[in-house]
Amino acid sequence: MAADAQGLRVTGSDESAKALDHAISDYFGWKGDPVGRLQDAVDQDPDFGLGSSAIASLFLLGGFRADHPRVATALSAAEHASAGAGAGATSRETRHLAAAKALAAGGLTHAVNIWETILVDHPTDALAMRFAHDAYFCLGQSLSIRDSIARVLPHWDPQGENYGYVLGQYAFGLEEASELRRAEAFAHAAIARNAEDGWPIHAASSDRWRARLCRRRIRSRHRTHPAGALLCAAHRR
Repeated sequence: MAADAQGLRVTGSDESAKALDHAISDYFGWKGDPVGRLQDAVDQDPDFGLGSSAIASLFLLGGFRADHPRVATALSAAEHASAGAGAGATSRETRHLAAAKALAAGGLTHAVNIWETILVDHPTDALAMRFAHDAYFCLGQSLSIRDSIARVLPHWDPQGENYGYVLGQYAFGLEEASELRRAEAFAHAAIARNAEDGWPIHAASSDRWRARLCRRRIRSRHRTHPAGALLCAAHRR
């Protein structure tokens, strides 16, 4: 049975699970091509429905319309994989598809609620955690950015590859909630692991001038990343 780096079951091949892990690391680190990695895996493994759902959500969070061919193709592939898997598809995977479909229908809040239900059952679901974070950012719900990460952080392995990124997201949530001293402490811990991570760099900026510079840095990275364009527009201050 294939599983991701967090030990969560993935319907598909071991290679697809590895591609998912690489894509998540790219997504967390604003690097590489997470969509490309996932698409390559789906092309080789049509049963990898979670990959197609993730592609759709990445595009939709990035501002693509639901009728864009890439979005429509990804949703269709995810639905086909889910139907073909029958009882083999996990509840987690079917909920990721439901969230992507909610996004496509314009229901960002509905999608967030679905991702949060996934995190109740699977607090180390990296996709659900980051999708929810980015959606709350878009919605301007600062306290939810903080609280969503706070609920799952204790379940993450501090020795895990992506733990620093989780710390960075939490630091940003604390900063947005005006808990500046705690934000700075978590930010420095995150930066020690990933020096180029824009979220904790923003959180560690103690004055508004430096914070504005960091916001511009975040927006610049988002513009060149598949899940960023909508988030850039949402956080103008």
